[in-house]
Amino acid sequence: AIGWGPEDSRFQEAERILKKNNPNYGVSDDWFKGMEGLNRRFVPYNGGLGAKQLQWFREQLTAARDAGDRVIVLSHVLLHPSRREDVSDTTLYDFEEALEAIRACPVVAAVLCGHDHSGGYFFVEGAHHITLRSPLRKGSNSLAFGRLDVYADRLVVRGPG
Repeated sequence: AIGWGPEDSRFQEAERILKKNNPNYGVSDDWFKGMEGLNRRFVPYNGGLGAKQLQWFREQLTAARDAGDRVIVLSHVLLHPSRREDVSDTTLYDFEEALEAIRACPVVAAVLCGHDHSGGYFFVEGAHHITLRSPLRKGSNSLAFGRLDVYADRLVVRGPG
């Protein structure tokens, strides 16, 4: 719901999803009260792809498969909740649909995300899921940048820390 005005259809859809899935939304400042597991993703600072973007995503993956290409997906919000229970509150509302699109066209080499400030990595269903650490946690060297080197047989993430 953050980022769009109340008159915007995207705001209205996000608000509908939040009201349906989080009894605290609009009535309490504690969005997580009583929320457990993956239900913790239904908070205003997350979001979803929505039907239109999911359709576009499926079409792009299909086109990549048909062309024999591999894909790197970039998303601010996590597309996969991983195996860490503490990231469930930084995952897309509709991550299941996004992952189903990836499973249907297995051309994704990697998914790079942010949003979870601690960062992380895991490999599942043929794709590397890399969550880049927040610049807010840049450490004592005050450096917050990185680079992804892409080779035919590997991806290398480089950065100062």
